[in-house]
Amino acid sequence: MEKDFLKNILIETIKNIFNIVITNNIFKYLGILVVIAVIIKIFKPKIKGYIGEKTINFMLKKLPEDYKIMNDIFIKNDGWSSQIDHIIVSKFGIFVIETKTYKGWIYGNEKQKQWTQNLYGKKYYFQNPLHQNYGHIQNLKKIKGLEEIDFISLILFSGEATLKNEINNVIYFSKVRKWISNYQEIIYNDKQVDFIYNTILNNNIVDKKARNEHINNIKIKKGSAKL
Repeated sequence: MEKDFLKNILIETIKNIFNIVITNNIFKYLGILVVIAVIIKIFKPKIKGYIGEKTINFMLKKLPEDYKIMNDIFIKNDGWSSQIDHIIVSKFGIFVIETKTYKGWIYGNEKQKQWTQNLYGKKYYFQNPLHQNYGHIQNLKKIKGLEEIDFISLILFSGEATLKNEINNVIYFSKVRKWISNYQEIIYNDKQVDFIYNTILNNNIVDKKARNEHINNIKIKKGSAKL
C-alpha cells in the first residue's frame, strides 16, 4: 500500500514538471529542472524521511477517532533526549513507533546492537531500532506520572525494504493499522487516556534550537562510530 502511495506522489510530481516543460519554452526551464534534480539528490534522505512520515500519518488517521495520535515528539530528561516518530494513546495501550525508510535486505534480531542493510551487495550497519525505541520508552518513563506505563514498542519499515528476520513488533508500514487493532483488551479508561496524552504533549519540546542540537549530536555519534 505504501509503495502505491509513494508511486502516486512521484507520478503527480513528474506530470506537473512535464506539463510546465511542454506548455512553455523547454530551454527556459531546463536550468530549473537541473537545479531541482541537484536539490533532490542532496536532500534525498530528508525527502524520503518526510514522505515516510506522511505515509504513516495517512495510515494512522484511519484508526478510530478515540485513538489519539502524536507525531514527531521530542522530549528531554536528565540530559537524554529522544525524538519519537509517532505515539498513539488509546484505551488498549500506548504505542511508541519508530519508522525506517531503508531499502534492500534488512537483517537483525532483538539482541544485536547493530542491524545490517544489504543494498545491491553492499552492507551497511545501523543501530538496532528495537534498542533505539527502548531508549525512547525509557525516556518517556522518566516523565512524572508515566513511570508505570507499559508502553508498546513498534518498528515500521517501508515496503522498499525486505525484512529477513521475523520479529513480532517489526513490520511493514502497510500492516500498522491491523497490528495495532489486534490489541483489544481495555487497559485504560478515558480519564487515564486523556492524562497520558496531555502529559506527553505538555513535555514535548517544540524549540527548534533544542531539536537541532539533538540532530547534531546524533550525527556526531554516528561519525564517531565510523572511526
